[in-house]
Parts: sequence; C-alpha cells; structure tokens
Amino acid sequence: MHSSQLAKAVIDAAKKSGIKEAESICEIKKWLKNASDREGGRLKRMKNKMDKEWKDEATRRQLYFMNFDSSSTSDDSG
Repeated sequence: MHSSQLAKAVIDAAKKSGIKEAESICEIKKWLKNASDREGGRLKRMKNKMDKEWKDEATRRQLYFMNFDSSSTSDDSG
C-alpha cells in the first residue's frame, strides 16, 4: 500500500467515525512528525549525541595535552 493510499484509508475511516477530514489530516501530520521517536529513535539520537560529545571532549583533551607537552619541551631546550 502506497503512503497516499494509507492516508486516504485513515481519513475515510475517520470520516465514518464522524471526524472531520481536516482534523484527521492534522492528526496524521502530528503522528508522522513524531514517528522518528518511535522504536527507539529518540534513544538512538541521544546516544549518538553523547558519543559525539565524548569523542569531541577526548579530542580536545588530547590536543590540549599535546600542546602542553610540546610547549614544555621547547622551553627546556631554549
């Protein structure tokens, strides 16, 4: 079933229940907007964000200590 066929079927079923088409469309849009949060989507996004932040922090620390090490060795030789 194509997505437009599915939407039409939902709208038709809602009409039979006494719900206006505009209201059905609004609810379909709301459902689709939040679809990425279902089936663990929100948790996956949060995990990916945390992983990226940890990697970024680790890189910053690594660069900081590399710069610190190189500046302390250059002071000793001069």
